[in-house]
Amino acid sequence: MAEHSKTLLVIDDDDINGIVLESLLKVHNIHCIQAENGRSGIQDAINFQPDVILLDIFMPDMNGFEILQQLKSNGKTKSIPVYIFSVLDNQVDIDRAYDTGALGYITKPFDMKDVVGQLLSVLL
Repeated sequence: MAEHSKTLLVIDDDDINGIVLESLLKVHNIHCIQAENGRSGIQDAINFQPDVILLDIFMPDMNGFEILQQLKSNGKTKSIPVYIFSVLDNQVDIDRAYDTGALGYITKPFDMKDVVGQLLSVLL
């Protein structure tokens, strides 16, 4: 595998988002890793130390808030910036994400170019 300057970890059980992001970010020399559930996402965050994480709320094994809480309470992953993306667009859930340590909150449906722009602001 070629050396990449930055890494994005996408924790989402819908692999389409990761595939689209990977194609949009590879022109910026950014490597994407995809985890399809919370447990593997947390392990990937520990193992790969990505530069930023994009995290969905609705996951099969644990919800995104639980994943975010575990990431922020682990010394190896607590400083990794995390963006939440979800269909939940109420202020209670948005506030909960920020209170748990999220850097940003993106509601679905979203414009993928806007997402890329937000990620690039952290990655570059």
